[in-house]
Amino acid sequence: MRCLNCQTSNMTVALIGKVTYGGIPTNQRSDYMLVVRASDKPDAKGYRAVITDGDSPYFQKRRIPMVCVDGLTSFSEGDILSVEPTTGTIMFLYEVNTLSNAILVTEECNCACLMCPQPPKHESESRTQFNCKLIRLMAPGPKELALTGGEPTLVGDQLLTLLRECQKWLPDTNVIVLSNGRRLSDRRYAEGLARLGHSRLTIAVALYADVDRLHDEIVGVKGAFGDTIRGLYTLALYGFVIEIRVVLLSLNYRRLPKIADFLYSNMPFASHVAFMGMETTGLAEKNLERVWVDPFDYRQQLEEACGYLSQRMIPVSVYNLPLCVLPPPLRRFARKSISEWKNIYLPECQVCGVKTKCGGFFESSGVRRSAYIFPIGD
Repeated sequence: MRCLNCQTSNMTVALIGKVTYGGIPTNQRSDYMLVVRASDKPDAKGYRAVITDGDSPYFQKRRIPMVCVDGLTSFSEGDILSVEPTTGTIMFLYEVNTLSNAILVTEECNCACLMCPQPPKHESESRTQFNCKLIRLMAPGPKELALTGGEPTLVGDQLLTLLRECQKWLPDTNVIVLSNGRRLSDRRYAEGLARLGHSRLTIAVALYADVDRLHDEIVGVKGAFGDTIRGLYTLALYGFVIEIRVVLLSLNYRRLPKIADFLYSNMPFASHVAFMGMETTGLAEKNLERVWVDPFDYRQQLEEACGYLSQRMIPVSVYNLPLCVLPPPLRRFARKSISEWKNIYLPECQVCGVKTKCGGFFESSGVRRSAYIFPIGD
């Protein structure tokens, strides 16, 4: 998530609040952080904190929690922030002007994928109560919201609680749960999800191969392939909207046409298939020599896989790859999928004729990037 440095006053514990530039009734201000210039002297009574562009004796004197930043242009009405005074950090938990908002359900996971950008961590406390409050503050909500991890299904019924909160506070938001699918092989658990009747819910399941040996090697768990396949069929049994995601790496790219055939032959119920470029951070960076492949080297296999599925009326997309590494027939499948806060463009991109249509690069791509980056003409 996007972060800013700050200095705090009159604040000893972390605060979460929704950004406003004013106009909130006094009895509704406790969830809001007021953004004002340091020279202003507004009625700030009841606000959770004020965010200013400098120290203000006015707020100091009134003992109002104050957050000082370098300029106020980073904030939009409705953003949700967490301010940590001990580290002097503002974290953007939700941004109204982005399409890539997500809620971290847990950092726990029952896989150890070789290319995981966010390595699993043990958690001693549940995030659910915090996340329920976050969902409430988001109302009326974004167009899309991802529930991610770790592995979200590991929190059990607490995931159902989060989805109920989404139904209540964000009824017009399309929610996507990112999962490895293993826990979803439990029919009773999947049935519990289905009983929610969430009409805007998609389950996106990661599947990295068409054979068990290779998938299990990539995720680091023997038997995971079988769990995931059973999870996918259980989801289909209960009528879920299902997306299948395939991360592209050196271990599986040669099998892309076979993976496409496997998906069409065995999972025609999939509403969408996404082939995803790798983010070279976390475990991917640690295992770089084992998992890295230049996207230019798998362009033929990727083109064949996308064409195969498209011809058979299965919607398919390519995520996280710049247009220049894709042959022209593949570019129609490319999507701008990298979250804005970690999305960059390279110097050579500045003269590219299709930059506005290109998804660019992960900020972490400096670790290793394609040797075939070049500007494209109009």
